[in-house]
Amino acid sequence: MERGQKAIEYFNNGNSCAQSVVLAFQDRLDLTEDQIRRAASSFGSGMGRLQSTCGALTGGYMVMGLMTPVANDKEARSSQYRDIRRFTKEFEEQHGSSVCRQLTGCDFLTEEGEASFQDKGLKQSVCAPCVRTSVALLEKMFIKG
Repeated sequence: MERGQKAIEYFNNGNSCAQSVVLAFQDRLDLTEDQIRRAASSFGSGMGRLQSTCGALTGGYMVMGLMTPVANDKEARSSQYRDIRRFTKEFEEQHGSSVCRQLTGCDFLTEEGEASFQDKGLKQSVCAPCVRTSVALLEKMFIKG
């Protein structure tokens, strides 16, 4: 199954956007599904429903870190930060923002915002495409062949 589709299946089966992105790369990581779910659990809905950085993007950052460990190597860390900036820029070019609240236009911390998110079907029209983009960008940047 294509990795982007795998991420969407995870997303549609109750995983957050962040969890879904990381789970799609489990075959490249030395982690179990449970470990991934726990590690990424606080990042969905823009950092625990605070709607700051998009969870699909932070899930991507997690994958980048897990695929390119930098330890205390300053040069490797600088390279990784450049990759994160490029990843974020390309994501923003496709979606207009990297901020969950701007992407959805809803405040998840209010009943009205949550209802609006559900009523407008934003999980599928906004969030799922963000998950797909994150996975596609990661594949483009890190998966060779």
